[in-house]
Amino acid sequence: MDKQARLEAASLAWRFLVARVRALAPTLLARTISALRLGRRLLALSRPQTWRFALLPIAVAVSVLIAAGAPISWGLIAAEALAAVCALSGWAVLRAYTSSPRENFPFLGAGASLFVVAILATQPLLARAGALALALGALALALIALDLASAFLRRLAPRAALVALIVARGVVAPILLGVGLVAVTALAQRMRPDMTLWMLGVALSLLIFAAIQARGIVVSGAIPDQKALWRNPHTPLACALALACALAVGSALPASAPHGLLLALWTLPLALVAVTGLWRSTFIPARAWAARSLEVVFTRFALALTAGALASVVVAAIGAALTRAPGS
Repeated sequence: MDKQARLEAASLAWRFLVARVRALAPTLLARTISALRLGRRLLALSRPQTWRFALLPIAVAVSVLIAAGAPISWGLIAAEALAAVCALSGWAVLRAYTSSPRENFPFLGAGASLFVVAILATQPLLARAGALALALGALALALIALDLASAFLRRLAPRAALVALIVARGVVAPILLGVGLVAVTALAQRMRPDMTLWMLGVALSLLIFAAIQARGIVVSGAIPDQKALWRNPHTPLACALALACALAVGSALPASAPHGLLLALWTLPLALVAVTGLWRSTFIPARAWAARSLEVVFTRFALALTAGALASVVVAAIGAALTRAPGS
């Protein structure tokens, strides 16, 4: 009897499910296509090309920690990466809303949902890097709020708003995405950042600053006076790139540092070409190419640091194996 009752209950549930599917079938395809279009639009608004500025500093820090022999909690790394990507995506979605609020897309709901996911993803990090994670999170939220309210602030105090935005985008954002992410990654793994990590974090921040500075120069469209060197906006950009390369060399000098970090110096020729093109060219497409090339320099620099640190681990392991080999 019990078996017969279960079969009848299962049959009723199955018939109910089939009835619901049949009722939804005429609109199921349209709903699926609509959901896919919304997802595609959300992905485009999230600007995936900016995710590298968050993911690559984490990858560099993890590779250096692996080279130092530190145990890695990959769950915390995934949570940190998810939080950084969702924060950048939510920021980009809300910025798109401020520029085109009449578009038929749920900007506010999508942006708020991404920020909620970012906040939830940071919860595992608070037990490991609580004070720093909270401070950097508050600073990031202040930066995003200032950037989104820039149009309103310009009407109240145009000069003060301009200075605040320059500081926020040119100083605060590179610090958060470079030194901040490297330090949080190390602290979340129960490791205090050493001089190598600090140097690499500053170098990544300088490259992010250079990329932001270059994009701002191209957007303004103004060709600065080449004679006024110290007032030329290209001067701090070139100094940032030079200092980043010097820090890459300095980070590999300590005896405990992975010397494979010197592999990042192969990006120096591309950086020199990009800065020269941005500095000397008056052709707008060429200047835009040079600005994009500086973003490529950051990507290749970070990937070279990661590959160099991991290559040092492999070389050290091979050397240790040869040393322990019989008859060596």
